[in-house]
Amino acid sequence: MTESFWFRLVDGALVSLEETVELADAGGMAHLA
Repeated sequence: MTESFWFRLVDGALVSLEETVELADAGGMAHLA
């Protein structure tokens, strides 16, 4: 495994997390996040 692999893995996870938070906020459930 290379460092770039882990960087992409973590970056992808952060993007997914941000999208999840945005969806929760749009649903009015941001206070549960």
